[in-house]
Amino acid sequence: MQDEYDLFLDDPTGYAIRYLLPRAFGALEPLTKMPEIGYRFHNFPAITPAFTGPEFLKMARAILKSGHEQDKWQKIMRNLEQETG
Repeated sequence: MQDEYDLFLDDPTGYAIRYLLPRAFGALEPLTKMPEIGYRFHNFPAITPAFTGPEFLKMARAILKSGHEQDKWQKIMRNLEQETG
């Protein structure tokens, strides 16, 4: 969004995590509430309690399910390439 340029320029990774990913993947919406980590990650232990909420647990289950489905898809595609290659 036009009014978010400064956010992006100040912290591109944080912007991607808190804005772009949740917009692209609805299951990642809890990332919009993720506290800022900072450039040196020295603050990470202090923010880990944020991940214990029910919305983050639901997100983790969705990511796990997505990972399993992606793994199945990749196996199917490898098999297809071997059969047709």
